[in-house]
Amino acid sequence: MISSECSKMAESESDVLRETLALLETIPRSRWHRNNVGMMKTRGRFVRYGLGVGSPDIVGCVNGRFVGVECKAPGKALEPEQVAWAREWQAIGAVVVWGDDALEIRNEVMRAATEGV
Repeated sequence: MISSECSKMAESESDVLRETLALLETIPRSRWHRNNVGMMKTRGRFVRYGLGVGSPDIVGCVNGRFVGVECKAPGKALEPEQVAWAREWQAIGAVVVWGDDALEIRNEVMRAATEGV
């Protein structure tokens, strides 16, 4: 699949997420990780995992800068917890982007993460 065709076919958040992760992997000098957030019961107690409520779907690093990426289904907005997380991390210099189009997300990550480099 050609990358410009990828984002035209996304219909769900999971489609956008899968396509975005594939495109982010093409960025030189970067590493990416799917940030699953939740809680599970193990050995009789609950254990939380992930970066917490509101954190982005994908976290990574480009040229030494922390990057958070929130993928949304087409037409869906960020939840209040996601807005709060993004503002908190942007305030300390992190790049946080969100969207519903994988190619646009990749381009925004490239632009934002290379500013001042």
